[in-house]
Parts: sequence; C-alpha cells; structure tokens
Amino acid sequence: MKNSKIITAVVAVLVFLLLYLFATPYITVNQIEAAVKSNDADALSEHVDFPVLRQNLKDRLNADILNGMLSEDMDEDDQFAAFGAALGGMVVERMIDAIVTPAGITRMMESQQFVIEEDGRSSTNQQSQEPFTDAVMSYESFDEFVVTLPENELGKEVKFVFSRRGMGWKLSDILFPML
Repeated sequence: MKNSKIITAVVAVLVFLLLYLFATPYITVNQIEAAVKSNDADALSEHVDFPVLRQNLKDRLNADILNGMLSEDMDEDDQFAAFGAALGGMVVERMIDAIVTPAGITRMMESQQFVIEEDGRSSTNQQSQEPFTDAVMSYESFDEFVVTLPENELGKEVKFVFSRRGMGWKLSDILFPML
C-alpha cells in the first residue's frame, strides 16, 4: 500500500515535469508578449540571446550579399567585387548591432513586419499590433521551437527561432524575408 502511494507520487511528479518541459517555450513566448506589450526592455532581454541572434543574422545577411554579388556577371578577379563584399560585411555588422537591441526587437514584434532590403536598409510596418498575433508555434526538434508569423503583404513569413537553454528557452534567430 505504501509502495503504491510512493510510485503514484513519483509518476505524478514525472508527468508534471514532462508537461512543464513541454510548456516552457509557450511560457517564454507569453513572457515575451507581456514584455513587448508593457515595453519592458529588461524583461524582454531575459528571453533573447543577443550575441547568438546578432551572429546568426550577420552570417545570413553576409551570405546573401555575397551570393548576390557572385550571381552577377563579374570576373573572378574583379577587385571591386571583393571591395563590395568587404564593405557589405561592415555595413551588415553595424546595421545588425544597431537593430538587434531590446528596443529594436520590441518594435519588430509589435509591427510583426521587418524587412532587410537588398541595399541594407531596414523597414518595419508602423502599425502596432499584439505581438505574435495569429502565430503558429511548433517544436522543430527537442532543442528548437519556432514561432511563425502569418504571411505579410509580400507573401512572406517571419519566423522567430528559440533554442533551449537548460530548462528555459531564448530567442536565437529570426528568419525574415529578403526583398
């Protein structure tokens, strides 16, 4: 009798722990929504891995710039192409550092639209909305959770990628449309 109560208690604790582990990214998304709604940069910062997020965005934008330059009809030893790639990398570096801040992430989530144009300029829709309105949330793997915003007027989705950090989750990447 006593053993069955102990087993029941252990099973109940394990089930609760599994449910909690499953729910943690949803809890994180709700906490981010609350931080954005209240314009609380400190609370938002707790849920964003800024160094990883910045590096992921820089890597992707630099690769897109380089691919765009290589797809144009240029000679392989064109020194201007090399200069352009280096200059593009510096512009991307500064732009991402300026945009990927608690205030920048808050504006992006409020407007739900953020586009980096090919010339490196960023644009956001000024229409303020509830963060993650009509978003689809799903696990991509045990350590990756994605919040996908519906298609914008360009017909493109924005995805916020969260990575597991211990028992919690942090925003580690944003997959946004390129024009």
